[in-house]
Amino acid sequence: MEKETFENVLVDPEDESFCYLFGKKDCHKLVSGTCTFDLTPEEYEKRLNLKTDVDTEKVDYCRVLLRIMKSDNYLTSSLSIEATRKKCGHIQFDDGQHRSCIAKKKAFNTLLFDKLTIDEEKDCFFCRGKEDYITYEKLHKQ
Repeated sequence: MEKETFENVLVDPEDESFCYLFGKKDCHKLVSGTCTFDLTPEEYEKRLNLKTDVDTEKVDYCRVLLRIMKSDNYLTSSLSIEATRKKCGHIQFDDGQHRSCIAKKKAFNTLLFDKLTIDEEKDCFFCRGKEDYITYEKLHKQ
């Protein structure tokens, strides 16, 4: 079966289930146990001053992305998100996993995908048991 790709697709992040390949160098929650958006202002300021070698480990990485997303009209502007809706229903990312996680966490009503491919043959990596992958629900349930 041939995969279909659609361009400029608006989705409601609340209605979607996302599959991510985040590691400790990609996600502040995986590094610290707490999502940057769940920190109090005091905790945020304290962690902001910690030294780190990897930009995405910094507590402000997703907060800066959120400011960019809000300053740009995310309903009509490209966020360079490319993903595939898999047979299991999860959306697996080629590009844009941080932006989609932020949109879901901050309850955006819509999110623009530059390209969304439909793959009705294979489940996502998480559902196929790949240990390095995580769903949004699993990441933020803890």
